Amino acid sequence: MAEAKVPGDELLSIQDVATRLQIAESTAWLIVKRHNLPRYRLPGRGKTVYFRWSDVEEAYNTPVQVGGAKKGDPLAA
Repeated sequence: MAEAKVPGDELLSIQDVATRLQIAESTAWLIVKRHNLPRYRLPGRGKTVYFRWSDVEEAYNTPVQVGGAKKGDPLAA
């Protein structure tokens, strides 16, 4: 019996992520690194890493605070 494919579970290379989001590859890598997204390697595909689309989409739509107040800072919100 074939498994049902869950939308968003497809694996994409960084090039595919950048193309789908219409951003530069360097920006795609920033999203991956800032959100510490899990990386997957497929047998027989060499060193290429892949990312689950649902993880990428969630990270892309989640704002990240860069710089600013540190934890414990009385001015932090």
